[in-house]
Amino acid sequence: DMPLCRWRYTFLPAFQTVLNVWQPQYTHMFEGIIAGPKPWLYVHLQLPGGTENLGKPEYDLKIGTQAPMVGTLMRVVSAQRSEDSRLILVVQGISRVRVLEATQMLPYSRANVQLLPDFEQLEAYQQSASRMLEAADPQDQFGELDLGVPRLNDQPEWCRTVALAGAVAEERQWEVYEAAHPVEQINNMSPLVPFNFSVEALCSKKASLHADK
Repeated sequence: DMPLCRWRYTFLPAFQTVLNVWQPQYTHMFEGIIAGPKPWLYVHLQLPGGTENLGKPEYDLKIGTQAPMVGTLMRVVSAQRSEDSRLILVVQGISRVRVLEATQMLPYSRANVQLLPDFEQLEAYQQSASRMLEAADPQDQFGELDLGVPRLNDQPEWCRTVALAGAVAEERQWEVYEAAHPVEQINNMSPLVPFNFSVEALCSKKASLHADK
């Protein structure tokens, strides 16, 4: 159940920027986020027309409406309050997510979301998922005995679920490398998240272990 920031622009993974938050609903949302423990996470989801369309039925977070359902998991890495109560936030895009179900629409949106790795990454895990399910299939464990149930590796939804779990696990291992915290100075900050080269070897080793499994 993640808080959603629905603005008119798109924000992609591996990008970072400074947000100047002044809208009451989002000031309330971010105050709640930074009042809790780190990591401070939320989801950026494009909303055509911006906050003016919050609460309109045609932009409800449902399949078939005009609302985009794929967004970006974001991390707040620093927060400052200005004298006029605005929030100045440094945020980074971490990875893609897909909205599964809205849990709140006003004063700001919340939803259950699922991490969404790149298609190539998911495809690479499909064969591993099929092999793993075949090895765990009770039909194979009981030889020629017909148990009257479908074979696990013949079920596309099982393969997709296992492949997704593997791809997400590998992606999480690279997160500390691909999304290093920026320098606290926000002037002239790069629009791209810097790599953390000091952990490259460790992340590569952990990712390889997940891929082998």
